[in-house]
Amino acid sequence: MKNISFLLVISALALFSCNEIMPTIPPLSDGSTEPVPIDTVFRKVLLEEFTGVGCVQCPGGSATIENLLLSFPNNLVAISIHTGNFARERNWHPDQKYDFRTTDGDNLTSSIFGGEPFAYPSASVNREKTNTNTFFRVENEWAVVVEDEIKTPAAAAINITHSFDETSRELGIDLEIIPLEIVPADVRVTVIITENNIIDYQKDVNAPGDGWVQDYKHKHVLRDIVTAFDGDIISPNGLTPSTTEELSFSATIPNEWDANNCDIIAFIHRNTADSREVLQAEEAHILD
Repeated sequence: MKNISFLLVISALALFSCNEIMPTIPPLSDGSTEPVPIDTVFRKVLLEEFTGVGCVQCPGGSATIENLLLSFPNNLVAISIHTGNFARERNWHPDQKYDFRTTDGDNLTSSIFGGEPFAYPSASVNREKTNTNTFFRVENEWAVVVEDEIKTPAAAAINITHSFDETSRELGIDLEIIPLEIVPADVRVTVIITENNIIDYQKDVNAPGDGWVQDYKHKHVLRDIVTAFDGDIISPNGLTPSTTEELSFSATIPNEWDANNCDIIAFIHRNTADSREVLQAEEAHILD
């Protein structure tokens, strides 16, 4: 289901609009290329929310994420990971239709983030640790940290192109990673599929009666990690502005997922004992 290939090329770099990489710049007469102006590349921050259908406070966290996406439409990418106590079956509604948990999500939580959050809803912003040495931030911290992270210049640009066969449900993903500064190894890329607007039960502190919302709209749900859950190595030698990395991936979208509501998320990140920092993120709709 998951095939990965790598190709390192010296290529023309690209200019950027608000939402995407524009056509490449032709080489100069000496064969060199114009560098990408750093101030034309939007820094895109990754917010990973930890949630569950039995969490009564989590709808408030989801609303905060939607407000942040409205406030920073060019600078924020969100993933909702259903994991931990409130995602377990014992906390479902009896008529719950979907299990939003994934092995990938559980592996992320245990191996990357060190275990379940101390409170729900919690989120990690760019996998930066807090001053208490945890990745998890409570809801009232998210906006300040996101805004602060946006101010950091992007270390690279990511261009996503893709193809989707609606009959076979085969998805092909091509990434172009354009470094804007030197980033030492170990730098990795993670590619994720999310799904929006899944209607199912959700516990809500503000819901009347038994507290269950029958037609709750679940958004940014982690469906699959196409790469290894902790990412694939981009280059053993790290990243330099003189090269462009081109990577290809494939996946099959199950029939149960609505491709109209599915997105591809790609992000590059450190993977050392000292840092898991996300350096840049990008998102593309599967049917665009």
